[in-house]
Amino acid sequence: MTGSDTRPPLDDRGLLARLIGFDTTSRTSNLPLAEFLSNYLERRDVRILWNPSADGTKTNLVVIAGPETPDRSGLVLSGHMDVVPAEELDWRSDPFTLFDAGDRYVGRGTAGILDGLIRQGCFHG
Repeated sequence: MTGSDTRPPLDDRGLLARLIGFDTTSRTSNLPLAEFLSNYLERRDVRILWNPSADGTKTNLVVIAGPETPDRSGLVLSGHMDVVPAEELDWRSDPFTLFDAGDRYVGRGTAGILDGLIRQGCFHG
């Protein structure tokens, strides 16, 4: 969210739906998701560093939240933004669209690192 963006933050379900909607299959670029995350997390006391691949088609994000301290103490959470191909024939719904199955959400990446970070509150201001 840029300084002029007045949209409220997404709730957990809405954010998970947006994240799953990005096709970050390991053979494709993750730059659109990285751009979304960078914009979503943009706020005071958050620094985002891009670490691009040699060919420039993918990147890792380093997100630093909170004030900088001389001893650089803090917590590091590490994860990945890519998913394995969703080519199995048994998908009953679009794997890149969040589906509410009643007692669980179904979609590519719903049990991955992004869902885990949402549950830990890492995307909330």
